[in-house]
Amino acid sequence: VSAPNNQGLYFYNNYTLINTALEGSGTVNVNGGVLDAQLMSGTTIADTLNLVINGGTLQLDSAYALPTTTTLSSGTLKSSDVVTNSSTLTIDGFSQKYLDAQLDNTGNIIANHSGILFFQDGAILNNFGNYDFQRGSINSTGTFNNLGTLRKTSTNTGDIRTEFNNTGAVIVESGSLNLRGGGNSSGGTFTVSAPNNQGLYFYNNYTLNN
Repeated sequence: VSAPNNQGLYFYNNYTLINTALEGSGTVNVNGGVLDAQLMSGTTIADTLNLVINGGTLQLDSAYALPTTTTLSSGTLKSSDVVTNSSTLTIDGFSQKYLDAQLDNTGNIIANHSGILFFQDGAILNNFGNYDFQRGSINSTGTFNNLGTLRKTSTNTGDIRTEFNNTGAVIVESGSLNLRGGGNSSGGTFTVSAPNNQGLYFYNNYTLNN
């Protein structure tokens, strides 16, 4: 796939990839159904591709590193093993979206969405890198572990309704960050510089250690 801009390869219904290579520098769009990428059967997805999940489900059967540019606008990122983002993952859009996996971020996540991001089946997000939380809501049963830097950067509200544990740095520069799902901070820091009625809000049981 090498077609530019909004062109590329679109999946709109259930499709299974077995011993298949997705290659190139263009865009692969998962717009409907389930794209079942059976990596254990030899399927490969090049990290040079632009991967967009926008209504469908990307299902993975083993550990996987996301391509250099990945966007989750709606639909589901699902895996039975760990998914790693070491480049840039953008979470955007007005529609609901779902994480059904353990996602380890060692790169950058840009979260700018009005649609809710739901954690399914005890999903876990481990942020070792940078999480730029501009706006959005994270909901349902799961865990957000911040071991890197979470930065609230716009005047809009960021809402975390899952358990939020912090051993890294939380920086609220602008807007409001609402921690509604409880959790604890052990050796982490919270830095708040947002003006006026913005800032950091605790709405559930939260423990500050060390």
